[in-house]
Amino acid sequence: MLSKSLAESRKSVERSRRYLESVRQEPAPSHSLYTASYDANHASLTTVLKHLRQEVTSLSLAFSGKEVLVPAAIAQAEKVGTNFDRLAACVLAVPAGTCLQQEWRKGVDGIGEHILKLLDVFIEDLKTSNSDVAAMAKASSSKPGPKPFLVATSAIWSAIDLMLSKSSSSERQALKQVWRYDRECMDDAFAEFKEMLEVDEGVGEDEDLGGDDEWAELERNLAGGTDNMTEEERERVRSYDTTVRLIMAIHNRFAKFTLDQPLALELPTHLETSHSLSSNMDLFVSSLYSPQAEGDIVKGAEGVIADAYKLCDLAVQAIERVGSQTDQAAAALDKLALDDTRPSEVANDDGLEKEKKWMDVWRQQMEKAQKARAGSA
Repeated sequence: MLSKSLAESRKSVERSRRYLESVRQEPAPSHSLYTASYDANHASLTTVLKHLRQEVTSLSLAFSGKEVLVPAAIAQAEKVGTNFDRLAACVLAVPAGTCLQQEWRKGVDGIGEHILKLLDVFIEDLKTSNSDVAAMAKASSSKPGPKPFLVATSAIWSAIDLMLSKSSSSERQALKQVWRYDRECMDDAFAEFKEMLEVDEGVGEDEDLGGDDEWAELERNLAGGTDNMTEEERERVRSYDTTVRLIMAIHNRFAKFTLDQPLALELPTHLETSHSLSSNMDLFVSSLYSPQAEGDIVKGAEGVIADAYKLCDLAVQAIERVGSQTDQAAAALDKLALDDTRPSEVANDDGLEKEKKWMDVWRQQMEKAQKARAGSA
């Protein structure tokens, strides 16, 4: 009976994970989805997560003694399967194509993977004997150290606690999370780029791991391999220094201006451009490692620079769009003689001009950097 309950719970979790897989897609957020409220959805998600955590704990406790508490284990196994279904339903209740749904889907799917591992531990142990109770009593006393089911239970707790503390409650928050992930990838690539600019002496003759040249080479490779660069290669990296820093600046500035202004957003184009910029930055920096292939470097540079210019163009378009809609709102208020009640959240002209000027200066500096690099080539 217990084995059957565990197997049914497992089937339920697998079925819900398949449903979640069916909505796995690239986010395509829109203005209406961006401004909609998902507070009730998030409240439901939080409640189900807490219930599921408690039920997983109770299930593990039923197996933790010298003898299994069979009735309790059966009841909790059924509840785990039922509440994971409810958790999947929380994800499916959020509109498809939102960053929020994809964020929740990923988190819930990870929890489901850990639950399957826990159920597999229990099912496998029960197979060792015709008696469910005898099997678990034998398993609980056979091996020293942490029991496999305790490790699996801990993994579920961690996954649930992460969702409880980090899950977004709105499309705006979820979009920022996606942008932040792109930014973290770019920061990693930028850190690698800066390391290439630094002269690294590597492993010295007196620090070569016992004089073994192969081990010394391995340590250099693990350190990034930048100490193998020739001066010509390092100079080539140096020639892109200003360009890379400007690219990092435009990605950061764009996020500060647009992500909190629904009027400025052009979704999903902005998100797709951020993804492309982050990916191409990583490819470009990877091409700079020794030994360098100049063709790969040029191709990588062209990709990331094109993305940066596109982001700048999109920023200017966003500024103009906000300005146009602000003027329309102001004209409507003027017509109603309500000038003194103009909404404070509407961007003012001075702020928009400042942003536009920043973009103009960025483009000038970018073009200057390209000319300087071409002249030194």
